[in-house]
Amino acid sequence: MTLKISFSKVCRENMKRYLAVGSCLMFVCLMQILAFVIEIQNRLIDYQSITSRVEMLEMLQYAIEPSEIEIGAALVFGVAFAYAGFGFLHSKIQSDFYGALPVKRRTVYQMNGFSSLLIFFVPVLVLALGKGIVLGVVGYLTRSFVMLILKGIVYQMLVFLASWVTAVLVIALTGQWYVGLLAYGVVAVYMPLVIRNLIPTYSGKFFHTFSYAYEWENAFAYNCFSPVSLSFGLLSGTETGKYLVGIILWIGIVGIISYLLFQRRPAEAAGRAMTFEKFNPVIRFLIVIPMALYAGWFLSETSMQNSMIWHVIGIMIGVFLFHGLIETIFQSSIRAVFAHKKQLAATFLFSFGITAVFYFDLIGYDKWIPAKESVKSIEVTLDNMENRQDCFWGEKPDGVSDESVETILALVRDAVVTEDTENAVVYSNAVGAGALARDVSTVEVDYDENDEEHMIITMETAYHMKNGQVKRRKYQIDENKSMELLNQLYADEDFKDDYFSLYTADISKISRIEWDNIVEYETVKLSSQEKEEFIEIYRKELDALSYTEIRNSIPHSEFYVTCSEGFNPYWNENVGNMKDRYYIYPSFEKTIAYLEEHGVGVKAISDYEIREVRVTDYSKDYEESKTNVIEDPDIIARYKDQFVYTEIGGICMNSLSSNYSLEATCQTPVGDKTLYFWVDDATAEKMMLE
Repeated sequence: MTLKISFSKVCRENMKRYLAVGSCLMFVCLMQILAFVIEIQNRLIDYQSITSRVEMLEMLQYAIEPSEIEIGAALVFGVAFAYAGFGFLHSKIQSDFYGALPVKRRTVYQMNGFSSLLIFFVPVLVLALGKGIVLGVVGYLTRSFVMLILKGIVYQMLVFLASWVTAVLVIALTGQWYVGLLAYGVVAVYMPLVIRNLIPTYSGKFFHTFSYAYEWENAFAYNCFSPVSLSFGLLSGTETGKYLVGIILWIGIVGIISYLLFQRRPAEAAGRAMTFEKFNPVIRFLIVIPMALYAGWFLSETSMQNSMIWHVIGIMIGVFLFHGLIETIFQSSIRAVFAHKKQLAATFLFSFGITAVFYFDLIGYDKWIPAKESVKSIEVTLDNMENRQDCFWGEKPDGVSDESVETILALVRDAVVTEDTENAVVYSNAVGAGALARDVSTVEVDYDENDEEHMIITMETAYHMKNGQVKRRKYQIDENKSMELLNQLYADEDFKDDYFSLYTADISKISRIEWDNIVEYETVKLSSQEKEEFIEIYRKELDALSYTEIRNSIPHSEFYVTCSEGFNPYWNENVGNMKDRYYIYPSFEKTIAYLEEHGVGVKAISDYEIREVRVTDYSKDYEESKTNVIEDPDIIARYKDQFVYTEIGGICMNSLSSNYSLEATCQTPVGDKTLYFWVDDATAEKMMLE
């Protein structure tokens, strides 16, 4: 009878802790409702000009979808509820008391789990009802929004359960509360942060052909081993299904493991750092080795010489430091710093062995070249190409094939044999239209700026293999050969599909077209059909230009297309209201005519009156720079056709010359305006003599 009364008392005490945590959660949910009210109010005020209900619903959707704050709160309170129910395992007195109760551990586990889930659900339901009431008051409570609210409830419950079972697992594995929290942190970040970042970090340091890609940041293979990554992955949009399955599997698998560990956990383990000490060596290896490798990399990168000596010293320091720290935690004694010397020696060997694999390239990473028969297609990016990945919203790139593959592989074979990245230095140069810029590398030994034999650029490739894999590499190739390749690629339809969004994107998703030449700006008013006509005309004129013509042409203006919604395959995320930029060259007569027919007065810089030009020569020391002021209209007229905007539409362009700058006073419809331009060195030198 006493034990039964005691158990009832324990249940009441537990419920007090649950209600205390639940009250904190309720306060957080009420604050979220308040923030939601403010967000909806702000959006309705900011978008008063929107008259279409459909557009307003699309705009409000972003405020209603499950948010990172909700996911983060579910993770935190999952840990809090787990400690509220199982915190007794870290107290010897309470652990002995629970052990003496005539209640099966299975009952305790189920009772705490059900109580946590029920109490967590109530504030989450209040939050959902609050959102629904607010939307109903403003008149936008639609069926789709109700489904979004229900999705938010499901996501929060799944995230809570994933965090809860993980916290119960680490509580069962540890005997002290702070060690349990540290263990939860390790489980949460180990795979997505420690291991996933370690591989590209070492690959980038030791492999000359390593090419970092976005896939590393969003690698599901690593994120699926962390409750935190799985939880936030639910908001990824495109891969929600993967993360949904992953988090359900995590709840099931980790839930079973945590239950079994709770069943077998010895009562006397309370107060010890780790419950099952036979796992200590494994845990130590898994933590110390990556930390030692990071320590070696950090010390090497910090030193001016960036040598392997400092890398080795860093690994040695890291092994001693983290091995001692882990042992101090395990044994709760500073004297344990040098315990388990054999395991310490083994840690050294493993750390140096992993480093040797990268340093000596024992896996042949840099020497690997795919056979043509195994390659389906190849994506190519070169330094003398404008980066359009950030504003891409067309179909997923799949690279070029056929003859272009053989050309690329031939360049790769040459690059792998002759590459000498250890002696390479990089400086900035500029070319052509400003639409295409380059970073030119040149060998440091016997360097001559005019010796094109030594000029190399970076080429990054993504091999789409026939077995479905995508392998990326980076090479240093001769610039002249890259020009030959670019001329060939630019004539390839597959390349243009991957490079320009307008070749594969859904034109109906274009919400706005804007023309801009820095001096003036106009919105192009076109119907849906006219937008398609305009894009078709522009694409045909763009097709008529070779890469060499684009490289050597000066665009006089540009236009933006804004997509209402789309998907960026490079960054693997949905995009909305993103601007995609395209240049208008003087030869685009049909494009210019179409714009003029629809009310846009397309003008080049030569169409404006320039009153004054200040040419500054920075070829010598900054203190010795000279400026020549040109005011003669006839002289200015001779040169202004060769001026290139340093920025178009707010996007800074690389210079044609790093030695000269031009500042011009231009007469515009709203008054004089100061503009900045670049010209090639030869033209600038002539202007300095005027």
